[in-house]
Amino acid sequence: MKKLIFLLWAFASTALATPPDSISLTDRVIGYSKTQVFILREVGTNLGLPIYGMHDVFLVAKSIKTGLDEEIWPVYRVHSAYEAEPQTRTFALDGAVNPFEIMATRAAQHIGYGMVSPESSTAPNAAFYAEYLEIGDVRLPTEDIGAQLKHAIALTAEAIQPYPEDGYASMSFATPQELLANPAYDIQRCEINGIMQLSRYPEPDVDLARLRCDDDGERLDFSLVTIISADPFW
Repeated sequence: MKKLIFLLWAFASTALATPPDSISLTDRVIGYSKTQVFILREVGTNLGLPIYGMHDVFLVAKSIKTGLDEEIWPVYRVHSAYEAEPQTRTFALDGAVNPFEIMATRAAQHIGYGMVSPESSTAPNAAFYAEYLEIGDVRLPTEDIGAQLKHAIALTAEAIQPYPEDGYASMSFATPQELLANPAYDIQRCEINGIMQLSRYPEPDVDLARLRCDDDGERLDFSLVTIISADPFW
């Protein structure tokens, strides 16, 4: 009865202002090799209601040379229900991998002390302009940054497996692929939330920037890592 009352309250409170289906993408760097940076990417959707969440985690291999995501593997999926009695359920995904086993086959290093500068909350003298992103003394064409983001979103959308049908998408009217199709964000309004430097001696250091973008709070919000250069810019 307690659970029923809670659900009735939740549906009543959202009847007049049900939030739209929304999706978020968040990156976390976990390692690197001579040619790739390895990232855990979490994809979360709200299934059309604020009390639900479906979260997929992927391992992504990003090319240091081009900045583009080259490969993506599923890791796990979890569903959360923030009800009177919060519930969490995990799901098996086809082809799920252990990220560290993949990294081992690529001779990649897990990020440890001394290998990476702590991610800063701000970037020095960083700003977007019409034609380029400026961080310190480095200028990177906006078109190149946009290509990295566009490719990352498209590859991720393709990798998301169908959601289970046993009630987990009953309030959702859009698939993750639909939510990620043609994302309507303005790259010049993205925020540079942090910078990071990977130390790869004797190879050149790799500079990364975290970009947070959204579509004015409608359906898409992401915080993705992009490669700025393979040489230090500070």
